[in-house]
Amino acid sequence: MYSNLKKSILKVFLGLFIFLFIFNKNASCQYELFRTTEGIIQITGILNDSVITAKSNQLFVLVNYKEASFIIKLDPSTLETGIDSLDKKLLALKDQIIRYDGKLSIDDVQTYSYSTRKFKVTGFLNSNFHHEPIVGEGTLDHIMGGNFSSRLDMKFKINLEDINFKIDLPDLLQDIEVEIIETLLEPEK
Repeated sequence: MYSNLKKSILKVFLGLFIFLFIFNKNASCQYELFRTTEGIIQITGILNDSVITAKSNQLFVLVNYKEASFIIKLDPSTLETGIDSLDKKLLALKDQIIRYDGKLSIDDVQTYSYSTRKFKVTGFLNSNFHHEPIVGEGTLDHIMGGNFSSRLDMKFKINLEDINFKIDLPDLLQDIEVEIIETLLEPEK
């Protein structure tokens, strides 16, 4: 009888251990991916000796906190400058998705409270079947409470010719600055 009780206790303990292991594994994986489809991007360049800025609030950003990696996607047709002729040219670029896959220069991003994390960004920008290395910098701030977990900012410079990005603006200087501004990330569900 003592042997049966011992076996029953062992089965309960083993079952509880397996349950806690599975639950803990799911809990740790539950918050590895953070994203938004409403990220803010601002692109600044020089056209006819004047500074122009194109903005969009439809940037897709996915950050893997465990691997400190990211994917950013932009449909250039969502950019607006406030200049009708230029906005029409951008609108004509619908579905020519620009994708930037990269890594933050930190090992991982903590999913609990942390101070502002500064990092370098390295990755590859894919545009029109062209794969170009891009380097920049950024910050990640933890947000306490609410639906959002973090605020992401990034900045990097790009040469449009290097990434094979074509827009019918002969007087546009090819060097531009790209900023991802106060993009709020929430856990992917």
